Order: sequence, then structure tokens, then C-alpha cells
Amino acid sequence: SKDNPNLLFNMGGFEVRIKPKARMHLEALAHRDGVWNLQHEATKEMTAQAFLRVDEQSLRTFENRVRQVLMSSGSTTFTKIANKWNTALIGLMTYFREAVVNTQEMLDLLVKCENKIQTRIKIGLNSKMPSRFPPVVFYTPKELGGLGMLSMGHVLIPQSDLRYSKQTDQGVTHFRSGMSHEEDQIIPNLFRYMQPWESEFIDSQRVWAEYALKRQEATAQNRRLTLEDLEDSWDRGIPRINTLFQKDRHTLAYDKGWRVRTDFKQYQVLRQNPFWWTHQRHDGKLCNLNNYRTD
Repeated sequence: SKDNPNLLFNMGGFEVRIKPKARMHLEALAHRDGVWNLQHEATKEMTAQAFLRVDEQSLRTFENRVRQVLMSSGSTTFTKIANKWNTALIGLMTYFREAVVNTQEMLDLLVKCENKIQTRIKIGLNSKMPSRFPPVVFYTPKELGGLGMLSMGHVLIPQSDLRYSKQTDQGVTHFRSGMSHEEDQIIPNLFRYMQPWESEFIDSQRVWAEYALKRQEATAQNRRLTLEDLEDSWDRGIPRINTLFQKDRHTLAYDKGWRVRTDFKQYQVLRQNPFWWTHQRHDGKLCNLNNYRTD
């Protein structure tokens, strides 16, 4: 209702601000990553917008994870350090997605942590001279001789914040960025290779609705659904359509409460699990990094 002010709450690591549409008569709607349009289920009318950020606690958790990697990497191989960073980063990015780009502190932290990991590797070789460590050392895939690090330190968000660029016509002067090199080739940024949650949800509704229709058709024609029928919805939807086609799909149906159990493992198992909220068998693979490697 129009009497509702903004609603602020933290939930599952996200900091959410819900702003009712009725309060927005003066300003335009925000259309950008990290702002979800909330619809009324029955009328499909957009009633509010939710602004997402990563909350303080998740920031600290990630920072502590990276610190733990650095502390425990006494005489480990460099690949191992890079791999641990990659898993931590993928875990963070597949969970928060567009909220990360909306949270200035998180971006700063990512740049800082990425640099720390690289410094750790440089110190292992007893030198921090930039010319000895071009980005190619860190970011090239393993099969080409690099460490295969994933990067999130190259988010092109103007350092001289956007609110000033509206007042001046100078454009953007500073970018926040991690490691760079002379030829100005941009190092791909992990966020670009993940669909934001909002489009993932919309896509998911479409794909599962399509699946239901195709299934009905198949039952009507008394045949089984084949791979060809679902080719375009493969690797889509939440949970992914592919999960319907695995060997143990029948047993998985009885695996109730698996999400809570996975989360509670943090109190039983001493290992850090960056994917505490999902399971490859149940949800399917939620991020596909093949394009990242090619770039």
C-alpha cells in the first residue's frame, strides 16, 4: 500500500530493500542488475521493486575464507592456491550474482582479495616485480600454462562514482580495477558469464511451462519425451531440466530436506563448502564457465 515505507531486511546473506510502486510517483523505475521487479501473482502487475545487496556478514565470511586460504597456504603449490580462490569466488558469484555488482564494498573487497592471492603467489617466488608477473601468468587457463585464476577484480564501475557523472559531462575518469597490463586488453570478468537471478527465474518459469506442455503432448501421443524435444531448454531452468534425465532421479525424489541438511553440514564437517546452498544432482549445474575459458 502507499502507506508502506521502504522495507529493509536481511535474508540468507542478502540485504533487501523493498520499495512499493505506490511510493514511486515522482521518480522513474530503476532498471538495472540487482533490482528485481516484484509482481502480484494473480494480476501480474508490478507492485514493488526489491533492491539487492550483499550483507555485511556475507562480506566478512568471504573475506575470512580468503584469509584462511592465505594462512593455510604455507608451502602449497600455486595451482592449489588459485583453485581455492576460484572455488570461493564461484561459490560467492553463483549465489549472489547481481547483488555483488550493486555492493560497492563487495567489489572493493574482491579486488583486494584477488590482489592478496596474487601477492601470496608472488612472494612464493620471492619477488613482487610487476614485469615478472604479467596477468597472463595468473589468468591463462591451465592447459596453456597459466594458473587458471578467475577474475572479478575488473568490474568497470567508475571509481569517481556515477552521481558526479550526472552533474558533469566529463564522463568516467577512474575505474576500479585489479591487475592490468600495457596492451589494455581487458581481463574477462566472471560476472559477465552468469545470468542474473532475475532473468534466471523468468527463464525458469518459461522453460518449465514449456516442459509441462511437451510432456502433455508426449503423453497424449503415448510416447516418451526425448532429448530432441527438450534441446533448447537443456541447461536451463531452476532446477535445470537435465536433472530429470539422470540415473538416480527416482531416488532423489525421496531425498527430502537435502538443502537444509547440506547447510547444516557446516556444524558437522570441518571442510568449507562454498556450495552449501545447492547440489549438482538436485539443482543441476548453475554456472557454465566454458565461455569464460575461451575468452
